[in-house]
Amino acid sequence: MKLLDGKAADEVELWGSFVPTGRASTAEDRANAALSLASDLAANITGAIIPVDGGFSHDEHASRLHRTPTWGP
Repeated sequence: MKLLDGKAADEVELWGSFVPTGRASTAEDRANAALSLASDLAANITGAIIPVDGGFSHDEHASRLHRTPTWGP
């Protein structure tokens, strides 16, 4: 089974189907975000949490996959 960023390729593809951009983020995506924040262009960004998740954390339907119901089974 081929691995991509330490995960099975089919798992990465399935995860991508739940993301608004249509694909899971890659190590390069995360590195690009880090490089952007390390540049002078981000000099006034402090204390921010910036998810590199293709919009998953802002998509109401996809993010429900991670929520645990507060009611019983």
